[in-house]
Amino acid sequence: MTDNTVAGHGEQPGRALAGLLRNWWESSARDGREKPTQQSLAKRLGIDQTTLSRYLNPAHASNAPSRIVEQLHTALRAPADDLDRALALARAAAAAGKRPVVGIEAAVARLRARGGKV
Repeated sequence: MTDNTVAGHGEQPGRALAGLLRNWWESSARDGREKPTQQSLAKRLGIDQTTLSRYLNPAHASNAPSRIVEQLHTALRAPADDLDRALALARAAAAAGKRPVVGIEAAVARLRARGGKV
């Protein structure tokens, strides 16, 4: 388990969040409703479709902020019980993104900060 996993879950919080958000979107076609397109959903959220696509894709490193998680939860009529978990994952993903890089990544970051080429 890496240091940016959710305690007890063993999965990176950003990936887990994207998977949950994607599940909400995929499952939104119920009770006679159609699943919204990413384009229409992005417009409702006030973000661009490419950004939304990244938030819904566990392979991307883009993590949805809590505000977007809450809006997606409402717009997609996701299960009420999922919101607390999704917000916890969003907070954990944001915190993981703020952790200092170690090893070679830190050296590269220091070199770039001084204007050096990598």
